[in-house]
Amino acid sequence: MAYVPLSAGPFAAHRVRADGHRFTVIEDRNGAPFGSIAAWTAPEQPGLIPVTAGMIFEAQAGAWFVSTLATPAEPIDPSLKGRAVFDATGRVCARFERKPGHIRFIHLPAGSLMWEKFTLRPTYRIDKAYSASRNVAHQIAPGVSSRPFKGEIGDRFANGPDGVLGLLLAAWFTNNAIIEQMRRQDANNGNMGPS
Repeated sequence: MAYVPLSAGPFAAHRVRADGHRFTVIEDRNGAPFGSIAAWTAPEQPGLIPVTAGMIFEAQAGAWFVSTLATPAEPIDPSLKGRAVFDATGRVCARFERKPGHIRFIHLPAGSLMWEKFTLRPTYRIDKAYSASRNVAHQIAPGVSSRPFKGEIGDRFANGPDGVLGLLLAAWFTNNAIIEQMRRQDANNGNMGPS
């Protein structure tokens, strides 16, 4: 996929399928992609259920990986309470951590940021960097809408050296929060929830 440079202004998340994989693509106001987020599934073994082993983030500035499994290098709880972000060479280039409630800290080389979920719109925010809210169409018909959220990219991400990685991590947290919200709503209605 050809990505465009990150710029301040409106963006939208778009879920797409290609080659049997699901991606969340973060697009500018004209539909040009800034970057993408995709699950990386461990190679399938006979008789075993495929396991999502991590997330891959791609943009014009590079590619990054977050393991969602405990590893010898990071033998911590695999519930993503705190994780390293690796660049394409395998070097740790950032970290993130969960805090109680709906707070995530992103630790980038240029500084740390706090992603928060609020009850008012915009629902998901990083001060001067990112704001996003769930699309109304996705709230009404989540199984039909392929655009779960949209928002605004601020100057901190648009002008920062590590802004696109910060944007992709914030979009991943937002997407996960929406999925958790949908699962809770489905459980309250007696449904199994989204896959």
